[in-house]
Amino acid sequence: MSKYPPSLKNPSQSYGPGRQRRLSFFLWIRDCAIKSFHARGGLALAAAGLLPLSAGAADFTVDTLSDVSNATDGLTTLREAIVLANGNSEADTISFDDGLTGTLTLTQGQLVVSDDLTIEGPEADDLTISGNNSSRIFQFTGGTSELSRLTLSNGDAGEGFDGGGAILVESLGGASTNLTVLNSKLSGNSGRDGGGISNYGTLSVVNSTFSGNSALYDGGGISNYGTLTVLDSAFSGNDASYDGGGIFNSLPDSGGDGGTLSVVNSTFSGNSAEYGGGVSNGFFGTLSVLNSRFSGNSGRDGGGISNDAGSTLSVVNSTLSGNYSADDGGGIFNSVGSTLSVVNSTISG
Repeated sequence: MSKYPPSLKNPSQSYGPGRQRRLSFFLWIRDCAIKSFHARGGLALAAAGLLPLSAGAADFTVDTLSDVSNATDGLTTLREAIVLANGNSEADTISFDDGLTGTLTLTQGQLVVSDDLTIEGPEADDLTISGNNSSRIFQFTGGTSELSRLTLSNGDAGEGFDGGGAILVESLGGASTNLTVLNSKLSGNSGRDGGGISNYGTLSVVNSTFSGNSALYDGGGISNYGTLTVLDSAFSGNDASYDGGGIFNSLPDSGGDGGTLSVVNSTFSGNSAEYGGGVSNGFFGTLSVLNSRFSGNSGRDGGGISNDAGSTLSVVNSTLSGNYSADDGGGIFNSVGSTLSVVNSTISG
């Protein structure tokens, strides 16, 4: 049996600003049982009669970079913590031990989050989660969640239709899944659509960077078919074969409403795609750009931004400079049947 967690020695003990390790005795018992469940094929959990129960919001601490459960080492993997959080109906928090740095490489496939959850990386911002170029890193299937202070790299969604090399945000059964990505870095991820993230729910990206991500089709950094807000963030060196080197915003293939994208105080540089090197606003999409800069992006149509048929684009207090298009619209390409408004902005070079 694993060793007692520190919370049993002193439930109010503080482990850094804003973080308390307050695992109850019940949650510790359940943790041990689930580890035994993984190790013994589920027999121990069934015999103990310990099924996932609701015990209020819980805090879990990851203290190993391993992705493999070990019932005897007394350590909690990120995968184990997510399983526990999914089994608890309340909004839980997962944090990492203060001394844990380096790269956590996934060896068991993607991590699936199905309920309200906050995952906080170390305050030193020095922990990377890698998909090992063999799997997506996170899939969010429900609830309201937040990722902060994490680097997500080498996620690979393959050629699967949903895409999202690092993150897939799904909205299943008509309920919207909500995710905030805060103070994080996504680099070197790839997928069919959305090299970094593919969003079908409600996504907010705040003070984060996307670099070197790629999409086989659309959205080198992000493909958005839901509602996306980008604030104080940077997209550089991302690429897509077709639409949106940085971001692709569009009507989903399954129909419904077009994607809605707001870009505020953000930069797009050195991204490339056939349409919309920086951002492509696809069919029936709504895009607003405020206080942002597009520079050195390239495409065949719309080096900086491409606005497709039936779509609406508003550019306010922004600068597009040094972008390149092989055919039309070095700065902005506005297609037949679309609406464009440019206010207090500069398009040059």
